[in-house]
Amino acid sequence: MQYADDTLIILHGELAQLLRLKEILSAFSEFSGLHINFEKSTFIPMNIDPSVAAAMATALGCPISSFPQPYLGLPLTTTKVKLADLQPLLDRFDKYFAGWRGSLLNQSGREVLVRSVLSSFPIYAMCSLLLPKGVIEIIDAKRRAFLWTGKTSCSGSDCKAPWELVCIPKEKGGLGITDLHTHNKCLLQKFLTKLLAPSDAPWHSWFSSKYSWRNNSDLGDVRCTDSPVWRAIADGLPSFLSATSVVVGAGTSTFFWLDLWLGHAPLASSFPALFSHCLRPNSYVASVLSTGPAAPALSLRPRLTAAAQHELTALCELLATVVLNPHSTDKCTIRGFANSAPTTSTLYCLAYSHLPDDVFSVNI
Repeated sequence: MQYADDTLIILHGELAQLLRLKEILSAFSEFSGLHINFEKSTFIPMNIDPSVAAAMATALGCPISSFPQPYLGLPLTTTKVKLADLQPLLDRFDKYFAGWRGSLLNQSGREVLVRSVLSSFPIYAMCSLLLPKGVIEIIDAKRRAFLWTGKTSCSGSDCKAPWELVCIPKEKGGLGITDLHTHNKCLLQKFLTKLLAPSDAPWHSWFSSKYSWRNNSDLGDVRCTDSPVWRAIADGLPSFLSATSVVVGAGTSTFFWLDLWLGHAPLASSFPALFSHCLRPNSYVASVLSTGPAAPALSLRPRLTAAAQHELTALCELLATVVLNPHSTDKCTIRGFANSAPTTSTLYCLAYSHLPDDVFSVNI
């Protein structure tokens, strides 16, 4: 993996492979004239005997390091991101206050800075990571203190309204300050729109191979090998599907049971008894209908109940009306808005759609 002047090389933990890699890097340096600074590079062994790791580091000429490692401004780690891993992010956040004179601004001015600067600062990290609760609480404490007092800390008596109310959109009766936890989840759900769209991009093929939504498994299946970052993305799938509907084309990226694509509700809700017998709840429309609508590949448990058998008959009758177009892609939209694609902003607004509108919001 390469970005700008940073290169990440992954290989098996064998000395022979490492020596071969160094030969390749040396040959590259000779014909390109670019010299690799091994002293500034790091060697990170994983599940390797310490004596072997020491020999490999000596052969490469790099110091041994460990995770987490900073990469593109974010902590690169094999475990769940901890608060301490994001301390550099919090330190950079504190630098914003160094030159500000919040006490000289009125509340409207401080509100603008909180909304446009302090709330936008962690977006880069939130696009890739589900921030720990402690990190969001620290940032919220500083945003709350600056909003009400212009300082970096405040007491409860300084706050004029609960923070939960402050983070509600203005049209719903709040101040419209971004709720970072909700925004974080919506930013990660944006990955789902990219993963569900057909693509020949290498990163898409890598995700498909790594998390195996092909053959006998599907996108959304839980595996013991799932990384914390992937788990954070996959955990947003239920709320993403509840907010979207699909106009089916080829059916290769539409969930048969969980998406709203046929009728007025997902098939899992319309046929609950039959769905309880399903072994592959995350299967796609194309794979289910690959055997024909009269005998769909539903992957059901044997010995259906009477209710499930009745629903199976009704489902087959409904599927007889479905015609897939292999030359057309599936179109995902926000429920109730046929021309509105799911974006971070629309998903964020939908997170508060259950709240009543504030009739006085137009005067704020």
